[in-house]
Amino acid sequence: MTELRIGTRERERVVRSLMRHQGMGRLTAQEYQERVARARAAVVASDLDGLLDDLEAPAEPREHE
Repeated sequence: MTELRIGTRERERVVRSLMRHQGMGRLTAQEYQERVARARAAVVASDLDGLLDDLEAPAEPREHE
């Protein structure tokens, strides 16, 4: 079965999470840059696999309704 494509929203959600982790010192600048590049190049959901797996889930900022 073919995977559905993802959009900018899904990619940027991962990038924002990576940014928070980098700000907490959990990623080096190089690790952050590499993961962000992979996230922004993602086409299907499985392309995002592994980018956050080794990081604790930070509290998600609340979205304005």
